[in-house]
Amino acid sequence: MPVAPFISPEYRHDGDAAVHFIADTKPFWEEASVVFCNVWPTIHNDFTKYDLSPDTPHMAGSWCGCAVNVGALDNPVQTEVHRDVGESPFGISCLTAFGEYGGGGVILWEAQLIVDS
Repeated sequence: MPVAPFISPEYRHDGDAAVHFIADTKPFWEEASVVFCNVWPTIHNDFTKYDLSPDTPHMAGSWCGCAVNVGALDNPVQTEVHRDVGESPFGISCLTAFGEYGGGGVILWEAQLIVDS
């Protein structure tokens, strides 16, 4: 059963910080969306063919959503092993790092690849 588009409770809770993050990263999402369209045009078209209500704007370019994990030296970001398929099982996920950081990495289990930072 499809899920209707919505603004997450976390976004609403974060208020101005969330609004500023989306505004400040708009150039990134625009460029990433161009790459997405050029590399996977059919999936891009699937992701963007539906107009959303004025209350639910596209905030991450072509992507259906954006999750931001914020860490610190004393509280690094670490997620459980997962696959980003719950919302769009045949879609594309984009992972990027913002800010200054050191160490860490991403494990891509299916590709049998570790991307160190």
